Amino acid sequence: MYGFGLLMASLVMHPFHISYAEAQWTADGTRLQVALRVSPQDLDNALSNVSGRRVLLEKESQEKKRELVEAYLRDVIFLADQKSAARTLDKAVLEKRRARFHWVGIEDELRYVWVYFELDAPVGAESVWLSNRVFFETERTQINTLQLMKTDPAVALRTTREEPVKKIPVITVPVSASGAGR
Repeated sequence: MYGFGLLMASLVMHPFHISYAEAQWTADGTRLQVALRVSPQDLDNALSNVSGRRVLLEKESQEKKRELVEAYLRDVIFLADQKSAARTLDKAVLEKRRARFHWVGIEDELRYVWVYFELDAPVGAESVWLSNRVFFETERTQINTLQLMKTDPAVALRTTREEPVKKIPVITVPVSASGAGR
């Protein structure tokens, strides 16, 4: 019983920070469609950190909210080949990576913020790697989970500060013999 009380006390003193994403590949496997769920407080903290001013998304205009969130996410979550997913990149490579990010939208709920975007797979890569560093700059204990939908067996990728990059399977939908799906 003592151990359980100690565990609960440590959880209260040291809260978990998580993000959760659901994703699926387009039929041709060239683009990953992502719905990312985050805590509004964690998002405000990260945006404040990168913008150099206190950000409260609920007080920002829709246009400014999109600008802030899109700029942040383009730099912290992306698809790449294994070599470039793990290293710091030069300015030209950063711009190419940012160009593969496509904004879809944002929804504010009471407990969460949902952000919708798409990521282009790197062209010509032998394998595709997900780099998910959401909130690592502000939350030491951050855990990010991406659930890849429509897979059998289920695929869930968990990234942490210690392991921010994971190989992600590319799932394509086969074209039927009748030519449907073209």
